[in-house]
Amino acid sequence: MNRDKLLQATKPGQMIHLDIGEDDHLIGELLSVQSDYLTIHQATDFHFDGFAHVRLESIHHLIDDEQSRFYSELFEKTNHAPPSEELQSLPGTFDRLLARIISNRLIVSYHIKDMMLLGETLGYLDEMITIRPINTLGKVGEAETISKKELLCIQERTEYARAYAWHHLNS
Repeated sequence: MNRDKLLQATKPGQMIHLDIGEDDHLIGELLSVQSDYLTIHQATDFHFDGFAHVRLESIHHLIDDEQSRFYSELFEKTNHAPPSEELQSLPGTFDRLLARIISNRLIVSYHIKDMMLLGETLGYLDEMITIRPINTLGKVGEAETISKKELLCIQERTEYARAYAWHHLNS
């Protein structure tokens, strides 16, 4: 999606509903729009659950239908949790975001078309990201490489990622 068009249609603090692919969508409070990605305080089951960093080119469109407006209105009236101070000054580019994730050794979820990979980011070079995945039993797998072009978004600090991070650090 074009950054200027997105900025015209939304503003920070607003609840937005994003179509990022076939049957893939995200809803949450828009925190910021950077040069090539945006960050939302992700909403799940009527509560905030972590943050999603969405590459602008993976956004098909903003969803604005009656159900989305109702959900946003209901959510805004029942919840509000301020984002962490660290996320209020996000890096200006997606590459710098990846560098922050690597330097902080965050366990994040990589949302790829029809697939989700949870793990630690080992590095990135040009269009390739290397991840050490953690499976559903908490076991660390062999490093895998994914293409940034296939990546829809990165989710961090979700309940799911925090649980696996705790297990990973304490085992």
